[in-house]
Amino acid sequence: MRILAVLTKGDTVAGTMDAAVMAAASVTCSSIEALNVIVDPAHLVCPPEEIDMQELRTHDEGSLQQRADAIKSAFGEWNIVLRPEAPSIELRTITGPEAQTVLRETTADIALVVLSHNRNMDAADAFHAEIFTAHRPVLLVPPGWKAGARARFSHVAVGLTDSDLARRAIETAGPWLEAAERVSALRVTDESNADRTLNTVMQGSGVTPEVHILPRSDKTIGAQLVREADALKADVLVTGAFSHSEWLEWLMGHETREVLAAADLPLLLVH
Repeated sequence: MRILAVLTKGDTVAGTMDAAVMAAASVTCSSIEALNVIVDPAHLVCPPEEIDMQELRTHDEGSLQQRADAIKSAFGEWNIVLRPEAPSIELRTITGPEAQTVLRETTADIALVVLSHNRNMDAADAFHAEIFTAHRPVLLVPPGWKAGARARFSHVAVGLTDSDLARRAIETAGPWLEAAERVSALRVTDESNADRTLNTVMQGSGVTPEVHILPRSDKTIGAQLVREADALKADVLVTGAFSHSEWLEWLMGHETREVLAAADLPLLLVH
């Protein structure tokens, strides 16, 4: 198994790499690779409007070179200063369009992609490419999150529905579920047979989770799942992502967007 960490903003490099290391420590992982794509408008073949949008980023995010230098500097500090006795991880820097470059670098043996949930074009393009085109599981890390004293994902929470998407998420997260010391299965519902449904969904996962049935409240389902995962002190929340297209989810206000909006812990997302 190889893990690819895509770095899109200097001040979130440490959290992204911490999450990648924790994910690798929980399973048999052959390598972690770090990637920074420099999106230079001068090298883009795309509509003029997209080039204009890239150039406008300078006002809010700094110049192209400043953004690249910030990522390189933050990665160097994390890799050398913050973990001096650990094996060094290489940062590859490639100039090109974000989505196409990330897809090209997501080779068949990349089992997990780690991204920070940054509000910039690079992060959004990389996330869309991995979820909707590469169909890779994405470990999405909130800005500002740090691993602290945690070395791996010891406590995994799973947000469940009775759906094929939930079953795919459980299957994909299997290595991390099996390696965890504790697994909590969460479902927001008013159904009377929710316990039985959860047990059915978890069948074949190889783990026996703690079951937590949460009655519906005035909060969104996504917010309830995140709040419960936080209350249980989970290290990561596993959930299916975008059962419909992203456009339909935006229109309908569905659970994935709710979870993304509320999350303050890493999310392992499976499309």
